[in-house]
Amino acid sequence: MTKAQVRDDAYDIYREDGSRYVAIRFEVRGRDLGTTVKESIAKIAKNVQIPRGYHLEWSGEYDSETRAEKKTPLHPALTVFFIFIILYTMFRSFKWALLIILNVAMAPTGGCSLSS
Repeated sequence: MTKAQVRDDAYDIYREDGSRYVAIRFEVRGRDLGTTVKESIAKIAKNVQIPRGYHLEWSGEYDSETRAEKKTPLHPALTVFFIFIILYTMFRSFKWALLIILNVAMAPTGGCSLSS
């Protein structure tokens, strides 16, 4: 794990909805974004006292990722169901449609290698 790098840079004070805000850039390398930001949120909540009238907001890619996760829990299941229907329609066989779906589901595990 690399040590966090802190740099003083030029910054701008923006205005939105009648409030001022300062954007702080947060880059992640070598780790997944969601876990890193969740850890950062927990550390900041534990160690930083935010003055009255101020608030902290996490946005950018992390915000987009969390919104997408909330919207998509049903999509993979529906996709598999519709693929199953298409396969059943093609083969007119529940057994073959299920066998193909199971093979696709097991594919990420790598399967087995027949070469020695």
